[in-house]
Amino acid sequence: MSLSASVQLDLESFTIREAPDGATVCVANLVSGTINVVDLAESRVTRTLECSRDKESPLGGTHGLSFVS
Repeated sequence: MSLSASVQLDLESFTIREAPDGATVCVANLVSGTINVVDLAESRVTRTLECSRDKESPLGGTHGLSFVS
């Protein structure tokens, strides 16, 4: 295995899910409470989703990511 690209994500990236077409992935970031959408062909974040964050939870509201198409 070898590194083919590097993408800057938000804090404490934890869960990743690939889209059915394999073109993008969604990465949940626990500390930031965000989800980064990454275009794999271009190796860049195309969108960042802000998730509601439970201030009582250390998991930032993004733990347990699933992909629905």
